[in-house]
Amino acid sequence: CGGHHERLDGKGYHRGLAGDQICWATRVLTIADICEAMSARRPYRDAMSWEQIQEVLRRGVSTGVDADCLAALERWQSQTAVTSRVETQLEAVEELLTGV
Repeated sequence: CGGHHERLDGKGYHRGLAGDQICWATRVLTIADICEAMSARRPYRDAMSWEQIQEVLRRGVSTGVDADCLAALERWQSQTAVTSRVETQLEAVEELLTGV
């Protein structure tokens, strides 16, 4: 988990790992973290669409994102729409606050 901000080009943090120094599980976690962050609504921006997320991830292939992990995410997305758990959580909080 501690390596999910590392990048394949070595420009990530906190250890500055690059390429094969980053284990496969960390590469999977990295792309999942990036996708979840972009698919969630934030106070400073709306949630991004899958097409926007995919474009950002594709630009990051070989520098920050593993191509095989992106391909797996794209295959998964074609079968299961990426949704943000944040939206569901916000709806639950709204229900609690309004008593609906």
